[in-house]
Amino acid sequence: MKEPFAWYHNLYYGEKRSLRDFDTKNPKSLDCLLKKLFMKAKRTGKLKMKNSLPAFNAAYYVAVCLANTEGIDEANLDDEIDAAINTIWMEDYVKHQHRASIDRCPYVERMLIKWMIYAILRLQRDHNEEIDEFLETYREKLDSITDDEDLVNSEEWDDYSFLLELPAMIEQWEYRYCTDLRPHAEHPCHYDAAIWDNNV
Repeated sequence: MKEPFAWYHNLYYGEKRSLRDFDTKNPKSLDCLLKKLFMKAKRTGKLKMKNSLPAFNAAYYVAVCLANTEGIDEANLDDEIDAAINTIWMEDYVKHQHRASIDRCPYVERMLIKWMIYAILRLQRDHNEEIDEFLETYREKLDSITDDEDLVNSEEWDDYSFLLELPAMIEQWEYRYCTDLRPHAEHPCHYDAAIWDNNV
C-alpha cells in the first residue's frame, strides 16, 4: 500500500485501549519481550509515560505501516516514523493530563519505541528481501547513538545508556512469530468527534 503513514493512525491500525489487550503474561510472546524492553527503560526513572500502553500502540502502528509500505527498501521514512511516534505519544500524554509542560515525545522514549518497532519486525518468522534491506539500514541508524561522542560523554548519558542493552535482548530472544501486521482500523464506535470531523 502506498503511503500508509498518510492515514490517521486509528483508521489504519486501531490502538489497543488497555494493557490487558497485549499478551505480556506469556513468557514466550513477542509482547513479553516488548514489555521487558520497556521495563529496562523504566528502571532509569526518566520515562514520562504513565505506563507502557502508548509505547506498545506506537510500536505496533509503525510496524504495520512499515510492513505494508511499497518499496520500503528504497524509502527514507525517518520523518514519518518520528512523526507517528510523536502523535500517538502526545495523544496519550494529553489524555492523562500530565502536569509537566511538554510538546514532543522525549528523545529517550522515542528511541525506546524505535527499538520496539525493530523487535516486532526483526522477530517475524518470514521476511521478504525488502524488509530485510530496510531493517539493516534501520538498525545501523539505531546503533549510531553509540558513535555520538558528545552524548556518550555528557551528563545525560546515564539516561540513555540502557539503549546499549536492548540489541542483545532482541537478538538473544529465541522465539519467532507470525504476527498479523495487516492494516486493521479501530471500530467506528470508538471514534470521537474530532476523528469524524478531521479524518473520516
